Amino acid sequence: MFIFIIFLILGLAHECGVSPEASGSKPPPAAAAAAPPPSVRAAPQAGAKPRGAGTRAKSGEERRMEAAGLVNVKSYAPDIVVQLAYASANNILHTQLYSDFNEAYLQKDAARKLASAQRIVKSISPQLSLMVHDAVRPQRIQQRCWELARVRGLQHLFMPPKTISMHTYGVAVDVSLINLATGAELDMGSWPDNPGALAAPRRERELLRAGRLSRQQYTNRLLLRSAMQEAGFTPISNEWWHFEACSRKTAQRKYRPII
Repeated sequence: MFIFIIFLILGLAHECGVSPEASGSKPPPAAAAAAPPPSVRAAPQAGAKPRGAGTRAKSGEERRMEAAGLVNVKSYAPDIVVQLAYASANNILHTQLYSDFNEAYLQKDAARKLASAQRIVKSISPQLSLMVHDAVRPQRIQQRCWELARVRGLQHLFMPPKTISMHTYGVAVDVSLINLATGAELDMGSWPDNPGALAAPRRERELLRAGRLSRQQYTNRLLLRSAMQEAGFTPISNEWWHFEACSRKTAQRKYRPII
């Protein structure tokens, strides 16, 4: 594990703002400024409060989640960045679905594991942070997602309503990594919430060989996956950003779906 982390740190030197002098390499020749790659998007600036932070009254939805036993992940990891995809229209469905909350809520066991993953990431580089794109997703929202997706021909991307999503149990989380020094997410080769061939961990080696996934993008994914797995999460084969804190059998036994 130690050797693997050293490998990841070296691979992330550029993305995390390590200077050429510190890394021992010569600076590259001057070049014209270029736009960031399409898979890198702007995120909250370093030092800025994440959306929804601060002392505000809890919404009815948030109080309902807490009554069901869920917790705000920031109560376990105050420094984690939260930017829920469905709290705005900046998502694959181009629709705001969370109108009454913009904080990430999970079951307590899942929140503890996420806090552990955040500590692991911070131990590798203080400039890095997990960025949460989705956590609990109430069943009525899951139903609405599927209905909107069906209209757009995207229903294959969402769990059908008859099957309870792991998000609905509050044990699944969608995350990426953000470089706090630059205010941009690390380049993973594709956006979160955008399933397809490029998103699938099971195809990463094939994509790497074909040049569709760069070595740096692959390294970034390995870093995210390593931290999440060490903290007790399980990845899935078709979305690099999705992690589950327990098995479906355990979720069904321990928790009630959030309706």
